[in-house]
Amino acid sequence: MKDPVVVVNIRVEPGQHGTESNRRRRDPQGTGKPCGERLVGTRGERPPPGRRRWAMNAGWDQALFVQILAGLGLAAAAGLRAFLPPLVLGLLARMDLITLRGDLDWLAGTPALIIFATAVVVEILADKVPLLDHALDVVGLVVKPAAGALVLAAPLVDMGPVATLLLALVAGGTVAGAVHVTKSALRLASTGTTSGMGNPVLSLAEDGLSLTGTVLAVVAPLVLVLFLILSLLFLRKIVHWMQARARPRAA
Repeated sequence: MKDPVVVVNIRVEPGQHGTESNRRRRDPQGTGKPCGERLVGTRGERPPPGRRRWAMNAGWDQALFVQILAGLGLAAAAGLRAFLPPLVLGLLARMDLITLRGDLDWLAGTPALIIFATAVVVEILADKVPLLDHALDVVGLVVKPAAGALVLAAPLVDMGPVATLLLALVAGGTVAGAVHVTKSALRLASTGTTSGMGNPVLSLAEDGLSLTGTVLAVVAPLVLVLFLILSLLFLRKIVHWMQARARPRAA
């Protein structure tokens, strides 16, 4: 007489079947969707509904590329106005429109927003005052690379902490510092050709470029490259225009 056959029903939860390597490639929420359809948010999690998706319908490599590109754009914007990009990021995160790295959630806190808002007002107003703007440029040699490193790290939700720190210090600080040095050189050229009268015009242009660059870095990082090129050409045109106006006065 044969032994009775025992049938065991095993229920496999979605996203839990397959090999260990396949399970690691599944969506972290266990939906069974491949990671290529994952929405990028806080590391290992989905962002809440309505929150900004740094790279929608992108694989991990593509998402990380978009996040790095956004961070570089934010660092460039910080090279023009040190405190404007972190203020915008903090406000957007406070309104649940974007997701920041978990260790940088304090940017959306009330104390940080108050400090950054005050610093933005002081920086923008002081930059319109002749001579004081050059003093700010000296201070910016330290402040702006630090701000660039901070804002570059903010969108890197899919990168480890050590890699994020290294990339932020090297790339973020370098990009922000390079933009700041270029801006300072243009400001000195404006002072020499217009006796400082054209500096407020340049300052207003820098305000607009920094704000626009910050928004583009969040909304459309890929468009930011073209915007930065056009911005450099625009600033060059302004300097040439001021130099052309200064020549008749010198004559």
